[in-house]
Amino acid sequence: MSPELKFLAKCKPRELVRVKVEDAGQWALVGKPDRQYWPIILLSGCQSPLAINVLEGGSVSGDFETYAVLSFGTTHTLRPNYTARCELGVGQLFKKPGAFILSETDEYLIVTEANRQRWFDLRTGAVRGEPGGKLAAFASWELRVEDLIDTTPALLVHTVS
Repeated sequence: MSPELKFLAKCKPRELVRVKVEDAGQWALVGKPDRQYWPIILLSGCQSPLAINVLEGGSVSGDFETYAVLSFGTTHTLRPNYTARCELGVGQLFKKPGAFILSETDEYLIVTEANRQRWFDLRTGAVRGEPGGKLAAFASWELRVEDLIDTTPALLVHTVS
């Protein structure tokens, strides 16, 4: 699989992209658009994971409109490191941006959005509040692209401190 250069407005929810942020290409996941809100989740960079609304005045603007992204599609996996620190049901990891959350039916990544904690649904691309039910939190996760030929086992590894 080769990455594709295209504009963010042509991307679909859950696509893995490299997007221009300041002077660097950051890893990000495209979120699910909802009226005046279309998040991308920055997975790399000093404040990651961070949810950013790319819509201003109802349309993609600024660098997100000017520069194409490098899309790796949706054939990626973001999975927890099951041997890392884990909390079941309750604990501090459930409040930490960057924690990977596993529920009975869904997988989430806790992200920061406008100085508050939100939950990014890895299966749908929606950003939402904390779900209920049975939950497990993991302090570490890794990102892989199945079809990308690379000598590195994971494109990105993240650990909550």
